[in-house]
Amino acid sequence: MKLSLGMNLKTTPFATALLLSTSLVYADANNEALIDQKGDANLIQVLQLNDMNSTRIDQNGNQNEAGVGQAGDENLALINQQGNEHSVMSVQDGYNNTLESNQNGGNHNVDVAQFGDANSILVDQKGQSNDVAGIQEGFSNSYRVEQNGQDNLSMFEQYGDHNEASLDQQGNGNQSASLQEGEFNITSTTQHGHDNASFVSQHGVENLATVSQNGNGNMAGICQFGENHVADVNQQGHGNMARVIQGSF
Repeated sequence: MKLSLGMNLKTTPFATALLLSTSLVYADANNEALIDQKGDANLIQVLQLNDMNSTRIDQNGNQNEAGVGQAGDENLALINQQGNEHSVMSVQDGYNNTLESNQNGGNHNVDVAQFGDANSILVDQKGQSNDVAGIQEGFSNSYRVEQNGQDNLSMFEQYGDHNEASLDQQGNGNQSASLQEGEFNITSTTQHGHDNASFVSQHGVENLATVSQNGNGNMAGICQFGENHVADVNQQGHGNMARVIQGSF
């Protein structure tokens, strides 16, 4: 089962400008770009507009790619690529947004965009061919993901203020998607095993959703509409299916 939220982040204006830029590094006043490359055929592109943005990129390996576009003030992008054929694409438009991405192994991909202020994304990838894609629009949203294994997929969308989402994937072929619209919603997903699938959709205020999958081939879906809903799905074993719908839309 392939999860999809319909995102196409590489068509955003800032991402397009970054990809079409002929300069490897472009900076406006008071911005900082620190780059360290070791290996062969690595590529870095940085586009910084406005003031006091900071990008720090460390590549150690071969054929790694990193692209950062920062339009606004005091945005921070920290990218660490260890291994071969990793890719990170990041767009930050606003004030005090933070991305930290750590990739170890081979062929990991991160494609994220942040619009607004004080949003944060933390990505930690180990193994082979793990993917993360997501977008944040609003104020003080946070997303944290850890992937350890192979062919795991994480997709997320956050719209509003003070939403939190976290994901822990350990194994191979796990897929997770989360959508948050509103304020103070919390999503926590854990997938330990292989080929598990999880989808969480929250629309409203102060909803809490927790998914825990331990085993193989489990599927879970949670949809929350309104305020103060709580859903907790715990799956142990193989081939289990669960669906929770709270509120009306």
